[in-house]
Amino acid sequence: MSNLPIPNYYDQYTAKERSYVDYMGEINKSIGYAIEKNANNQIATNALFAGEIKQTLISNQIATENALYNHTQQINGTLTTGFSGVSRQLGDMGSAMSTGLALLNSTVQESSKAICSKLDAINDTLKNPLYTESRELYNRAFQNYIKGLYEEALEDLHGAINKNKTDPFSHFLLGQTYLYGLSEFCNVIDLNAAIEALRNATKYITHDAKTHKEASLMASEIWFYLGLAYQTKANDDLHNSKKTDYEKNINDAKVAYSKSWNYSNKMLESLYNLARCKILTIDIDGSIKDLTEVILTDHGYLIKIYTDSDFDNVFKNKFINQFKKLLYPKTKDVFDRINIKKNEFQGPYSVNLNQLFKNSIFNNFSENTPPFDLLEATNIFKNILSFLEKEQMNHEEEQKKERTKHEEKQKWQKRFEEQKKYNCCIGSTIGLKTDGTVVATGWNSQGRCDTGDWRDIIAVSAGGDKNFGLTADGTVVAVGRNDQCCCNWRNIIAISAGYSHIVGLKTDGTVIAVGENKDGQCNTGSWRDIIAISAGHHHTVGLKTDGTVIAVGKNENGQCNIGNWRDIIAISAGGYHIVGLKADSTVIAVGKNENGQCNMGSWREIIAISAGYSHTVGLKTDGTVVAVGENKDRRCDIGTWRNIIAISAKREWTVGLKEDGIVVAIGFNINNECNTGGWRNVGPYNKEQALELARQEKQRRIEQSKNWQEQGLCPHCGGQLGGLFTKKCKSCGK
Repeated sequence: MSNLPIPNYYDQYTAKERSYVDYMGEINKSIGYAIEKNANNQIATNALFAGEIKQTLISNQIATENALYNHTQQINGTLTTGFSGVSRQLGDMGSAMSTGLALLNSTVQESSKAICSKLDAINDTLKNPLYTESRELYNRAFQNYIKGLYEEALEDLHGAINKNKTDPFSHFLLGQTYLYGLSEFCNVIDLNAAIEALRNATKYITHDAKTHKEASLMASEIWFYLGLAYQTKANDDLHNSKKTDYEKNINDAKVAYSKSWNYSNKMLESLYNLARCKILTIDIDGSIKDLTEVILTDHGYLIKIYTDSDFDNVFKNKFINQFKKLLYPKTKDVFDRINIKKNEFQGPYSVNLNQLFKNSIFNNFSENTPPFDLLEATNIFKNILSFLEKEQMNHEEEQKKERTKHEEKQKWQKRFEEQKKYNCCIGSTIGLKTDGTVVATGWNSQGRCDTGDWRDIIAVSAGGDKNFGLTADGTVVAVGRNDQCCCNWRNIIAISAGYSHIVGLKTDGTVIAVGENKDGQCNTGSWRDIIAISAGHHHTVGLKTDGTVIAVGKNENGQCNIGNWRDIIAISAGGYHIVGLKADSTVIAVGKNENGQCNMGSWREIIAISAGYSHTVGLKTDGTVVAVGENKDRRCDIGTWRNIIAISAKREWTVGLKEDGIVVAIGFNINNECNTGGWRNVGPYNKEQALELARQEKQRRIEQSKNWQEQGLCPHCGGQLGGLFTKKCKSCGK
């Protein structure tokens, strides 16, 4: 015991110059308890004080411990000498910064009351009449305690406990009253009674503390105050040379602080006081371990260690040396990672790096960095590293997004290019087969479906009363009304039929058109640099190489107002509207919209479009189809279509080409316009298949001619041969 430090003792009974109530009043202003609910409610004066200390210490770079200690003494009077031994035993809480402690006589009590009410509700306490009376007495005692009427508070608390012996809150307030109950009217301070009451409080709060978070926090506070009571009692024993009692009470204080810390790691003051008790019992390593954990959680405690006389200079030096040995390598590792990250990351930063690394601690960091600056560096360096890592992560994420966006764009463009060759394979009632032949269905007025003898066709288009085919040699064939309308065209690479006119795109990028022209829909003679065409009901639209669009014809619904269109890659002219596919896979439209046929603003990932008379259809990259507009005859009911590679919307129906060469159709079907179920092998012209078809046709005709000849018929047409001296065919004349 002779080696134990003997603190200056404040004798509460004999002090003359300073009354105990004044002294404890100062302590009460700073002592609190840690509850997560109030963890962010900093004590304003302490937070300000902490900021002043940290700022001053950092700016002046105080190098020696003595200079630092002297400097802190000058900053705030609460750190000057003169506090009693009890002041030190209670932790000099005026310097406990950023610990989340609330004021004892306001926030703490209100929080305790709130927890009390909550646990009462959980445990149905107030359903018992005696418990209700107990709680009423407790509440009255609580009010008297706040007013400093300690004798009255004690009377009500004892009454409350008689009604409900197992109420931890009454025992807790009773313990606080015995611990601090000194006013100008009475002195009820009794450390033994305080300890007994607080022990009862810990006993009766334990059950709820195991199951309720709030009760656990409350238990942490109760054990903390019990530790204070034991520690103060030990101080009395030390003053009165009661060695055995001193050792017992100081060890009991250690147990209480340890339990408080175990219940809530927000109660840093408990761990700090535990470290102080360990010093008093010569547990140097244990004290260093606890103080290290406290300081790493709240740097302000390093100031407390410097100003706390329970820690002599020998211990402080040892602690600082061990602390720096522990902290410096970890901080140095972060410091090195910052420099590596700074050098390896070449992407853009959201701030000026020179400003980021302007801090003097960063530029002067070394093994000789003072402990306060080393602590500050742990936060600063972590923040800098976190910033750099976040900047790099954000940059990489942006690059990844850009790569993904680029890849998706490339994928979409590839899909768009692949799909384009299928656009010419189907019209509203006509389909191109891969062997260059054509199938047609629907109303056959004036032979518009008579395409059976067409060969080497590479594109088809259906008009109002005609069907057209583009041959491999760049000429155009037609069936239906006035089927000779464009048979003299040459060097054609694309065709599009409107209601009563036909448009052709030539190899040189010019456009020709024939048919009805009362609205100027055929006035395309001046067009140049055209790469795609589409004929509507009474208008014509062309896509230029620069992604702009040109249109002529009827414009009563604004369907030709496409002068401001840009980045267009595909076009389609409908009944009285025009639709454009943009390079970003979205779709725009102008013209008549009474049925919503232009409402495709939400469409995305579109690779093909087709405008009907009063509806619009879009093909998506996944092979599904979307449609808007008039849905008469269910022409827009294409939601179940899958694996589609081409679409065509004309007057009153919709047609889709599937990957397997089968054609599906829905809509108006009075004249069998949608009877495409028997169509097979519809798709882009395949020259090899066309040649094979021609070879087979030639061989068939040879065999047929041979059979006719063997039967004595005309080998050319199978007709009857006649004549006396010559065998002349009566049918073909050969």
